[in-house]
Amino acid sequence: MLKRLNILISLCLALTINGVSAGTESGTSFIDMADEISQTSNAPIVDKFSDQDLIKILQEEGYMGVSIIKSGKIRMKIEGSTVILYNTKSGDLQFFYGVSGGKWIYEDMNEWNKTKRLTRAYLDSDNDPILESDLLSDGGISKKNVIEFTRVFAISRAAFRRFLQESNRDSE
Repeated sequence: MLKRLNILISLCLALTINGVSAGTESGTSFIDMADEISQTSNAPIVDKFSDQDLIKILQEEGYMGVSIIKSGKIRMKIEGSTVILYNTKSGDLQFFYGVSGGKWIYEDMNEWNKTKRLTRAYLDSDNDPILESDLLSDGGISKKNVIEFTRVFAISRAAFRRFLQESNRDSE
């Protein structure tokens, strides 16, 4: 009850400051909004997910080809591309996506890193582009965090593929 009251007070203050009235045009009251926020914030927070937990979460979200390569290393498909999810001993998660078969230079990766957030790109020892992203577990991690992290990485991976197609110097 106290949590709901705190959310309700915060929501009222935030909406009042922004000039929003006590009820929205859709008829949703502050209390309804507070209930919705309270319910979504009740997701259990853990220090670390097991590989099996992560596989279950990813499969529930509709990702295909999800399997354990070895402890702490999970393979999955995102739009037909193989992506690796590392599950570290500390509970941090890291996505890894690599591409080969083209020619890119470090300036291309610098451009990506300069203009994009939430991922980093670099050329590996074979000059193949790599895209990575991290989700830190400090302070805890929830199923919702994992789902959003995966969703954002899927969007970034698609944008990275387009970026690589545009910047491929293989035909030069």
